[in-house]
Amino acid sequence: MNTNLDAVLKEKRSLRQRLSKPQCQENLPIEATCHRDVLELLKLGIRFVKKLEVYLQTVRTIPDIDEHMRKMDNSLVRMETEMEELAEQIIKWRAPPE
Repeated sequence: MNTNLDAVLKEKRSLRQRLSKPQCQENLPIEATCHRDVLELLKLGIRFVKKLEVYLQTVRTIPDIDEHMRKMDNSLVRMETEMEELAEQIIKWRAPPE
């Protein structure tokens, strides 16, 4: 019983020591044959994060779509009236003087 307790305490102590070390300062050993694959995985990870950010931005703007559509409709109406006025001015300008 005593030896089992000693083994558990040693494991607990070694586990605490391993957990207290900062993992970010350790280099992960990667075989040279895998370097290209790891680089590709990093590129894919970066692309995934960028696309995810774009998708999240899109999802966040969904509630604003109605307002944007109203603004676009108003702009379209203004543009149509300005085009009609411009067309009338062009017709007047091209008309021969009386």
